[in-house]
Amino acid sequence: LVLAASKRTAQRSAEVGSRVARMLRQGAVMRASSRWVTPARRVLSSSAAAGENVKYFQIYRYDPEQNQKPYMATYPIDLDDCGPMVLDALLKIKNEQDPGLTFRRSCREGICGSCAMNINGTNTLACLCYITPPGEAKSAKPIKITPLPHMYVIKDLVPDMTNFYDQYKSIQPWLKTKQAKTDFSVEHLQSKVDRKKLDGMYECILCACCSTSCPSYWWNADTYLGPAVLMQAYRWIEDSRDEFRADRLAQLDDAFKLYRCHTIMNCSKTCPKHLNPGKAVASIKKAIADELHRVATLLPTTGFAPELTPSALLDPPASLHPPAAPASPRADGRTDGRPDLPQSSCTPIVRSREDTPPPPLSRRGRRLLTRALRLRWRLCRSFGAGAPASSSRR
Repeated sequence: LVLAASKRTAQRSAEVGSRVARMLRQGAVMRASSRWVTPARRVLSSSAAAGENVKYFQIYRYDPEQNQKPYMATYPIDLDDCGPMVLDALLKIKNEQDPGLTFRRSCREGICGSCAMNINGTNTLACLCYITPPGEAKSAKPIKITPLPHMYVIKDLVPDMTNFYDQYKSIQPWLKTKQAKTDFSVEHLQSKVDRKKLDGMYECILCACCSTSCPSYWWNADTYLGPAVLMQAYRWIEDSRDEFRADRLAQLDDAFKLYRCHTIMNCSKTCPKHLNPGKAVASIKKAIADELHRVATLLPTTGFAPELTPSALLDPPASLHPPAAPASPRADGRTDGRPDLPQSSCTPIVRSREDTPPPPLSRRGRRLLTRALRLRWRLCRSFGAGAPASSSRR
C-alpha cells in the first residue's frame, strides 16, 4: 500500500509539473503574489506571445495595499496590433492583460507632462518615446519601464510629486507688480525683444524629468530646488513686466537652493522638450553675481555701512560710490586714472593667492581628497560625461 501511494504521488507531481511547464510555454504570467492570471488574460497573453512581431516590456510593479516588495513584471505585446509609442503599449497592457497597472497619462501629445517615467534608463515622456525609433533596427531586448528615480512611489509607475510642486510654489510663479492693477481692459505690454528672452523657458511642462535625473537633486531634494524649478524661477526673473527682480534673486541666493548645482548637465541632456535648464541655472548665478554681489565692492571697508534692502541692490545710493578725483601721477610719470583715496576708502584691498599659500593637507585630508576624486571620476564615467581632465584629477 505504501509503495502504491508513493507511486500515485509521483505521478501526480509529474502531471502538475508538465502542466505548469506547458502553461509557461504558452506565455501565461504568474503574479509575484502567487495567484494565477485570469483565463481571459491568459488567452490574450498567449495570443500576443504567439505573434511574429513580439516585444516584451518589463514594468515596475508595486502595490502598497499588498504586503510584498516591488517586482518587475514582463508582458508580451504584438507590435503589429499596437501603436508606435510606449504609451500605446502601456494602454494596451492595461486594457487587455493587466487592468491593475497604474500610471499617469493625459494629453498623449507631450504637453501635459503626466506620463513622465524612466524608459530604458532615461527619463522621458512615454507619449513621445518610440518603441522602435525610426531608422533603427528592431531589437529583441525587452523595454524596461520604471517610475522617475529617487522619488517616493505611490503605486506602480506613479511617483509622489508633492515635494516637487511645493518647491515650484515657493518661487511664486506669477507676475508681481508694485501697484495693483485696476483696469483689466489694458494688457501688460512687452516688446518683441523682451518677449524673445522667455523662449526656451516658458515651454517647460513641469514633467520633472530633468530634476529627477540630477544627482544633486537626488542627494538634496529637500533643500535644492532642482533644474526645473530654477528654470521657471529665471523665467519670471527675466520677464520685463515683473517688478520684483531683485527680491527674486535675493530669495535664490542660498547655498542649497541654487548652489547645489554642479553643472553635471544631465538636465539638459534628458529634457524631452529639448530645453536647456543648465543654461538658466547658470544665468541666475551670473545675475546674482553681477547685480547683488557688486554692492559688496562699493561698501566702505571701515565705518558705518548703510542698511540695504534687496530692492535697492540694483540701484545703490550715490553715497556708496567712490568720490570722483583727478588722476594721480605714478612713479613712472603716467597716470593710472584712479583717485588718491585714503585707506578707509570704498576700494577693497584684495590679496593675491601668492601672498597666502594654502596650508598643507594632512594625511587624512589627502586620503579624503583622493576618495572624492575617485568618486567624481566614477560619476563622470557612469553618466557618460567623459573623464575629467588630467590636471583636475591630479
